[in-house]
Amino acid sequence: MALASLLRSIPSHRALRRPFVSPYSLALLGVLVLPFLLAAPFLNEPFEKDEGTYATVARGLLDGQLPYRDLFDHKPPLVYV
Repeated sequence: MALASLLRSIPSHRALRRPFVSPYSLALLGVLVLPFLLAAPFLNEPFEKDEGTYATVARGLLDGQLPYRDLFDHKPPLVYV
């Protein structure tokens, strides 16, 4: 009987108030957003030579072409993965 009354006196997990946004979730959000904020000023920059080649081959892969048969670059295999 004493154990039952003791268990009733402990607040349930529903009664405990938690903050709406935890500091950990704010830190995680900051870590996820920071790279986008740092890269944002450079979005209008043109591709460099290698980046343009990677983009061309990646577009070909998405269109169903096969590397080293339909698309060729002098890079080793699995670079585009």
